Amino acid sequence: MKAYNSSSYPVFEADQVLSQKDLNLVVSHLEEQDRITRKNLTGIGISCGLELSFPTKNQVRISCGTAVTSLGFQINWKEKLLTHYKEAQLSDLFLAPDYKEEAYLDNIFKHNKNYQSLKKIYDLLPAESSDENKKAIPEDFFEEKLIILLLEITLVDEKNCVTTNCDDKGKRLEFNLRPIAISEADFKNELFPKYPSYNFNSLVFPRYNVPFNDILNPQKVLENFSTPFNTTFIKNISDAVSKIYNEYKGLTNQSLSVLNECKVAIEKNLKLYKGTINVQYFWDWISDIVAAYNEIKCYRKNDFSLCCVDEGLFPFHVVLGGNNEQSLSYRTPFFTTGNSSSENRKNKDEIKLLFEKLAHIISSFKVGKNLSIRITPSKYGDFRLSERALPYYYDDILNLRDKWNPELWFKKQSDSVLSYHSLHNLYTTKNEVKTPLLFELEPYNFFRIEGHIGKNYQDALTDILKIQQIHQLPFKVITLNAVQFENLPLSLATDETDWGHMELDYDLVRRNWENVIGKIIEWLEFNQESIRGNRYIKDLKFFDQYIRYLKKGRNFMHESLTPFLKIYHQFIPVYERIEELSITFREAVQNARKEDLRFDEDLIDHLDEVTMVCEKGEFRALFQAAQEKWKELGKRLSLQRFIEKHPGIEHKAGVPRGGTFILVYKENPPAKKRSVRFTDTAARNIEPVAERTTVLDEVTVIGTKKSQVTNLDYSTFVENSVLKMQNYISYYHPELAIDLNKYLHYYFNPNILLPVQDTIADKTVIADFYIPYICCGDGDAINFVLAKEKEVVPEPEPKIGDFDYPDFDSEDFNTNR
Repeated sequence: MKAYNSSSYPVFEADQVLSQKDLNLVVSHLEEQDRITRKNLTGIGISCGLELSFPTKNQVRISCGTAVTSLGFQINWKEKLLTHYKEAQLSDLFLAPDYKEEAYLDNIFKHNKNYQSLKKIYDLLPAESSDENKKAIPEDFFEEKLIILLLEITLVDEKNCVTTNCDDKGKRLEFNLRPIAISEADFKNELFPKYPSYNFNSLVFPRYNVPFNDILNPQKVLENFSTPFNTTFIKNISDAVSKIYNEYKGLTNQSLSVLNECKVAIEKNLKLYKGTINVQYFWDWISDIVAAYNEIKCYRKNDFSLCCVDEGLFPFHVVLGGNNEQSLSYRTPFFTTGNSSSENRKNKDEIKLLFEKLAHIISSFKVGKNLSIRITPSKYGDFRLSERALPYYYDDILNLRDKWNPELWFKKQSDSVLSYHSLHNLYTTKNEVKTPLLFELEPYNFFRIEGHIGKNYQDALTDILKIQQIHQLPFKVITLNAVQFENLPLSLATDETDWGHMELDYDLVRRNWENVIGKIIEWLEFNQESIRGNRYIKDLKFFDQYIRYLKKGRNFMHESLTPFLKIYHQFIPVYERIEELSITFREAVQNARKEDLRFDEDLIDHLDEVTMVCEKGEFRALFQAAQEKWKELGKRLSLQRFIEKHPGIEHKAGVPRGGTFILVYKENPPAKKRSVRFTDTAARNIEPVAERTTVLDEVTVIGTKKSQVTNLDYSTFVENSVLKMQNYISYYHPELAIDLNKYLHYYFNPNILLPVQDTIADKTVIADFYIPYICCGDGDAINFVLAKEKEVVPEPEPKIGDFDYPDFDSEDFNTNR
């Protein structure tokens, strides 16, 4: 501000004759210094108070407060309740003062002309006002009006006229503080610009699956990523972004149309990604929008700080606002002083970059394919979005990099922003950005893990663990299945299952079975001529059939439990058939035996041993125990069981330092294969056995296929398979055609359509979560490993008596020798 008399200052001496000019120069200089101090060293605008409240629709209360106009005039106001009004106009003494003789006042009164456009104003008056023209304020009076405190300064002649003599008494500056209202037509006056009101609500982001619901399948996992984003939530985001953009628009002079209606982009992407395995990236994207908005909302470097004050901003008034939210944007803020012009420009450019970043985030969301897995140091918690790592799911990444962190942009260090894309050949030349895990990690408390969604969970886990181990990263990784295995058929998707003490139980049962079956096979084959000669059974093929079943039952045995469980349902029909044939054989021998015939006794004893080992049902008991173990295993490996034991899982596209990263995958158990037992006697006597097995295997294939294809494909498949089997049986075994049709109709009716299976391949990673502490799972999720229980001391292997015919005697029954 240029001083009224910057080139000279009056200095008074003794006996000096003072003129009015000398006195006015002193007064104006001191008065100007006061105003310069206020506006250039403290600030301008509403400093405190002067808040509006409306007890009723036709009353307004202005609280006490202080303000400084852009010319530096101080306004002090005592609280008043205004209930009346009067239509008025600004006086000519204010709009066009005569100060030709007081040229030094030009720096004040030259601004008065800015108020000439206010043709019609409304003086607001208290109830006790003595003004005869006052009227009670009607209820709709304050609609679309602004309330202003106007400091009306007029230059008044002071004259004292008595009869015919008028002595010139000089002039005075008169200050009159008037609360007035102006109509909407005057809002566009340059004296009443809009300012960001800072009256913005923070946007808050939802937590995953809160309120809690059971997560029993992969569909529920994915559904929870989109459930919070209903129409109301999206509208709130869109309205908040539009409001903050339009309130800052007068300062930034930006044209970013996407910020006016961002719900269009949000709704479009929600429709595109809802229900897919990429829906968690949509969740992350909305989180970024919220964080970018809150970063602008909390921005305080642009708090209208000035260095060189423009005196024409609001030289004789301050705007208090109105009775609606929109009017708050006209309220005169307080401009502090102290920042240089260059710093103000920097702050303005910074807020512009934040808006450009928000617009870029909204308009460039894009999920890539076939990505490599990478881990990027980042920050989470009470950190601005600008301080976090740049995610991978955006397009035009180099442009977004330059907007991501305004502070780095001003330092020309945007290539220091950490990102999944840092290996892009144009992204950066800095090794600490390309390979940040090789450098100091102390500034970071979070690790973004990206590129694993849609991959095989075993491959993804291997890659993440490799990166973690190479770089010694302080977090743990576990994998959990989104499918509930509890109460589902026993499934063995891997050969690495460790069944603990049950392996020992199986080994004992298997060895006993092989011992009994092996010895009777050996004994029967050695004595087959005697057996055939005795003609115990009229059917000559019976003996051969019995031997084949015994050998087949022995061949079902495997060294470990896992492969045996896979063929259990094929083994049991053979197991039961051996028992039935043994009983039939024994009855035939018993009925045909002769008294004191030791050979018959020996044969019966061998058959009793087979019957006894079958009747124990040890294989069935072992399978039932395995099923119980499987149920417990299914619980421990499922996401649902894990969150029951460890509540509070979160999703932030990574894991905090010292936390546990959770890969969630989808793997359905293979369809249960039904064991086929035809009740028709002829079906049991199909010969050769290989032909009968072919028929049964075809039925098993149908059952397996049922869980792998859509309804239409399955119906066609069943129809073709049934036709093939019917042709086969009709040609070789016509007596079985009716029985087979009944069986297929009951178990695999092609007219009963199944729900279409989801399109997510088994073992696919569908989501990730974390808990903020190291947590040990209930087992390794790569292999189905069961915790070992208390070791069971095996019972001594039973000894089998020697029933060889040549030396058979009573001692052969002594199994303790």
